[in-house]
Amino acid sequence: MSRCLTALLATAALANPQHDAYAVASHLQKCLKHPVFFTLPVARQLSADGLPACEKDTLEAWLATHKLKGFWNESLLLIDDPKVYSRHETLYDWSIIKLQVSFEAPGQEGQDADMPNQYKYYAVRRPLSQEEVKSFSDWILNSVAMPPVESPMVCSSCDGPPRTAVLKLRLSFEAVKLSSDGAERIIGWMGSSAVSRIIVAHHRGGSFGLDWISPLLGAYRQGMIYRDVSADGVAEIWSLSAYPGASSEPWQLSIFDVNGVELTRNGGDCSWFPDPALVLWAEMGTPLPVVCPIVGLPAIDHFLEEDGTVALEAYRDFRGSDEEPRRYRFLGGKYVLDTMPKSSARPTCTGAAELNKQAMGLFREKKYREAAAKFEEAAQLEPTNSQIANDAGFAYYKLENYEQSVAWFKKAIAIDPRRAVAYRNLGDAYAKLNRNTQARQAYNKYLELAPNSKSAPDVKKKVDALPPTP
Repeated sequence: MSRCLTALLATAALANPQHDAYAVASHLQKCLKHPVFFTLPVARQLSADGLPACEKDTLEAWLATHKLKGFWNESLLLIDDPKVYSRHETLYDWSIIKLQVSFEAPGQEGQDADMPNQYKYYAVRRPLSQEEVKSFSDWILNSVAMPPVESPMVCSSCDGPPRTAVLKLRLSFEAVKLSSDGAERIIGWMGSSAVSRIIVAHHRGGSFGLDWISPLLGAYRQGMIYRDVSADGVAEIWSLSAYPGASSEPWQLSIFDVNGVELTRNGGDCSWFPDPALVLWAEMGTPLPVVCPIVGLPAIDHFLEEDGTVALEAYRDFRGSDEEPRRYRFLGGKYVLDTMPKSSARPTCTGAAELNKQAMGLFREKKYREAAAKFEEAAQLEPTNSQIANDAGFAYYKLENYEQSVAWFKKAIAIDPRRAVAYRNLGDAYAKLNRNTQARQAYNKYLELAPNSKSAPDVKKKVDALPPTP
């Protein structure tokens, strides 16, 4: 961190103003009717007891009293520290500033490792149409507080006139149903090169509305995952981003419930921040809300407990340390660090949950024969668990042992006749055996139980493709 930035923050007032930087920027954005950005280091200076007027001359005078400067064009306002520009003229020698907005399609990285039947509810995701992307992006630019940015520099490779500086804003959103009876929401993240924030919104009556917005998150390799961690039939929102380092990339995980409560805060490491500039803020009293993520290197693993909740393990291979992974359990509606001795915290070989976890690891490695054996061991210890029976059937299906997979899928259905995914899997196994009448019956039962699932259209195609019953 530069000395000038350290001195600037160290001499800033420590009082708690009525309006933080987000409130000031949001107020200006509403009255100016275009995006308002501010750089990370000036967040404390931009906080105020009163909101400024929006007329340009009056606003510039107000900014000057806070030792700030506004950089304008017809479609945005950037608020920064004029000292930065006066001391670095060669770096900040631009006369035009423009906004570059890019939309990134959400990926499935991390989610692909899941087997949907593991969870009481598995979130239904769909990509936004081009029309939805356009209208939602326009709404964000006019209605949602922009994330802090870094001071712009001249972009020699960008299209446009010479001495043009570019502010880059990245958006990544999709439509998600977090529960079977809940409304579809638009969920994703908005980020600059410095930080990002999760946004959860709704679309009703032809207009968008903001449900909640998260504290500051990392911006590097940001990804979104949806998993039901509490086994209540409502998927939670996982934000996973990397913390770039010189030789390694620790991962930061923050989990939020449907109402925006940060479930990982009590178990997370609050000394890790999405941007190094925020470390000093923490020592002085953070001027903007920042997440408290669970951090792991090289990975953060998840696995199911016997009660259906999701536990976490964060590896701690920092600077060559051989420290044991930290285990977090979901207790009392939040993640807490498990301080139980390792021998009592995790069964070694005998617990059904541990065997199931081992089987899932083997399955992800495509060691289907070993996975099937582990699933069978787990099923012997917990014979009333339809999920384990279904998983065993799926492992045998991957081995192309379809008769054995049919037996396990039927066992899963006998335990839980409403486990829809078992009927779909049973239909697939019957189809491989050319037992088309039974395949059709199984598929139709799946469609009866899960008519609105994301797999329903594919199952309907499978039914139509089956030879007609003689």
